[in-house]
Amino acid sequence: MTDESTPSAAAPTPRPTTGDAPLSAASAPGPGAPAAPDGAAVPDGPAAPVHDGAPVPDPVADLVTRPHRLVEDVVALLIGSLALSFGLMLLKDVGGVSGGIAGIAFLVNYSTGWPFGLVFFLINLPFYALAIVRMGWPFTIKTFAVVGLISVLTSFHAANITIEHITPFYACALGGMFMGLAFLALFRHGASAGGLGIFVFYLQDRFGVSAGVVQLCFDAVIVLCALFVADVPTVLASVLGVVVLNVILAMNHRPGRYRA
Repeated sequence: MTDESTPSAAAPTPRPTTGDAPLSAASAPGPGAPAAPDGAAVPDGPAAPVHDGAPVPDPVADLVTRPHRLVEDVVALLIGSLALSFGLMLLKDVGGVSGGIAGIAFLVNYSTGWPFGLVFFLINLPFYALAIVRMGWPFTIKTFAVVGLISVLTSFHAANITIEHITPFYACALGGMFMGLAFLALFRHGASAGGLGIFVFYLQDRFGVSAGVVQLCFDAVIVLCALFVADVPTVLASVLGVVVLNVILAMNHRPGRYRA
């Protein structure tokens, strides 16, 4: 006779269950995961990572579920406009050029003497139609504000900063760096610096084309046109600035990254 209060050596060890269903190996919680209460269903798949008993936040989920607040957008657009306009001021100080609409505005400014800020603002006006149709009103309003800020701040920098000596290559490289970082801030907050930036932003958003590669093609044509208004060393320095700008974009602004 077998004592029913003590399991027999021949009797199989009962499997743990949740409710009436056996707990399979696939649904078993991993090491360190909190045990499910009696009767609670255990979800399929690997358990969420834990640290000291608390779930570890998922950074990807946070990017998707936590969009930028209005104050964050305002601050980012202001910083981006300040950095971009400062980079443009450095280029203008040595007679250099950049790509995009800013490069075209430089060419007009050097050829006619018209104020850079005014030319930059006016050339951007036709591109807002594309921005409204393809990118929506929030993007268009932010971009319009950025273009207006850049048009004003470029002259503001020049009125408050006097650079006694700076070489064209250093000015263009530093300007390209400031502009590249500014574009990253603007793009990640749903804005651009207008003009070709709107078109480039649309291409990347719609077709997944790298913003840096497309911008580089446009910029190459514009910088070549600078040979008609600037000397060769200055144009070469401008090419360096354009390369620095677009390398920053190509390395850091890719489809699927930094979606917040």
